[in-house]
Amino acid sequence: MKLRKRSDIHLIEAYFEQYYEMLCKVAFQYVKDHQEAEDIVQDFFYLLWQKNRAEKIEGKFEHYAVRSIRNNCLNVLKKKQLPIQDISSDFYNLGEDHDDMELRIAYEQRLEDVAASIQLLPDRQREAIDMNIWGDLKYQEISDRLQVSINTVKTHIKLAYKNLRRLNS
Repeated sequence: MKLRKRSDIHLIEAYFEQYYEMLCKVAFQYVKDHQEAEDIVQDFFYLLWQKNRAEKIEGKFEHYAVRSIRNNCLNVLKKKQLPIQDISSDFYNLGEDHDDMELRIAYEQRLEDVAASIQLLPDRQREAIDMNIWGDLKYQEISDRLQVSINTVKTHIKLAYKNLRRLNS
């Protein structure tokens, strides 16, 4: 096993202290089991440490962590053959205590930032991503509406995500 720098360990410890509780809440929104949610988050941090990834993360750690936890939860649900619930509309519907309210406000602010960034995209990228995200349309449906090929739609959406990451990092 490769030796880790002390800064790696301290960075992971700091991330754990700051994000553990919030990530458990995110995981719980998917798996609806507190122990399972904690296991998923602990596994995430263990793999982060084991694979020495903490300093290699591009962008904000919080975004990387939430996306990873979400994907891990979806994998757990798929393995257990449980229904996957769409929680995007009530993602941070976590209660009324102070910490939860801060999370909800931060989430809503993030949504506003992303929506504003989408407006800055070139026209075709913005149209394609709007139809895909907000309209929940498949690539073929977007292709039909924009009267372009599916590959063009894929390219527009890929470039839109790339530009959004750049604008929001």
